[in-house]
Amino acid sequence: MGNYKFYTPPLLAECLVKHLPKQKYNNVIDICCGSWNLLKAAQKVYRNSNYTGVDVDIDAGNNRLKEARFICLDGREFATRERKKYDLILSNPPYGYLEENDRYYRDSSKTVLKELISKRYENEMMQANLILSKKNGVLLFILPSTFFEGDTFLSIRKSLCRNYTIESIVKLPLETFGSSRISSYALIIRNIGKQCKRVSLKEAVNENNKWRINHCKYIPISQMMKGYWIFKDLEKKNHDDIEIFRGNISTANMSNTGRKVFHNSSKIINGEWRPSVRYCDDDDKLRKAKKVRPGDIIVNRVGRYARYWYICKEEAYVSDCLIVIKRDKKTSVYDSLMDNTIEGQLNISKKGVATRYITIKDLRNIF
Repeated sequence: MGNYKFYTPPLLAECLVKHLPKQKYNNVIDICCGSWNLLKAAQKVYRNSNYTGVDVDIDAGNNRLKEARFICLDGREFATRERKKYDLILSNPPYGYLEENDRYYRDSSKTVLKELISKRYENEMMQANLILSKKNGVLLFILPSTFFEGDTFLSIRKSLCRNYTIESIVKLPLETFGSSRISSYALIIRNIGKQCKRVSLKEAVNENNKWRINHCKYIPISQMMKGYWIFKDLEKKNHDDIEIFRGNISTANMSNTGRKVFHNSSKIINGEWRPSVRYCDDDDKLRKAKKVRPGDIIVNRVGRYARYWYICKEEAYVSDCLIVIKRDKKTSVYDSLMDNTIEGQLNISKKGVATRYITIKDLRNIF
């Protein structure tokens, strides 16, 4: 799991802690404490609290706070032992998928939110942190943008609002974790029951290594309860004249002969991204395969060159690494894409950690 460790910059940690609800915190914990940056930031504000750091890595104990307790243990196991004992819970968990044998919460018997049951490590750590929270406890999570923006997490976001109060959401800069450029947010939750107020959407800004947090807008209660925390429900928008779909030929279906298939690539010619050309000779797959025609727009969906786009010049099938925008009214779509393009790339955030990607929903937000 070492590949998924991205430590919170100390000055950002201090900035976030200052935006926590003002109340007394007797017991403070981080069950993926690592560098202890979040706990160190909290101690500067709440000097009389009791601090506990938990981590599976014994070396994390080298960073411990003076007089703090360090426990080398899986945080999920620790949470099961010490349910509902903490007033402030800080968390920047590892991101990524777990092997089946590494999962801890496979059913609802140990959980507080069944919607969090999945193979994602950050979901399991969120589950553990919620288990640790006392009534009126406060939790600070740093999570990838997919948790806030992705349709896959819609049911989790709804469930959180039915059971907890979201105090604020803070968008973090892409450079927060260095060259990895992970799109992420900080989420501040209070364990006081159902969402009954609007939520402040904020943005963390780093200028000359000085962090500040700006208020951007309020998210209405109705939008929060529906799970659309960052974007509004796009079903209300009229996209009848714009058809967007993902290709459906996988790499495993491709060969050296057969029908032409456009695929993702890192090819830039005269400043313009171009898809690579592959082939498919599987007749069954081709009967169900999706096509692109001249004038349609191809968007690279996944990998280092995700967000690049290209106006198709010929008919071909498309791989599942590409998104196609077909439309009747060419001008409005093209103008929207150009208005949101910087140096050949669409100005939208990539998601994911090990593999970066964009979604159809990201594209729809442009129009």
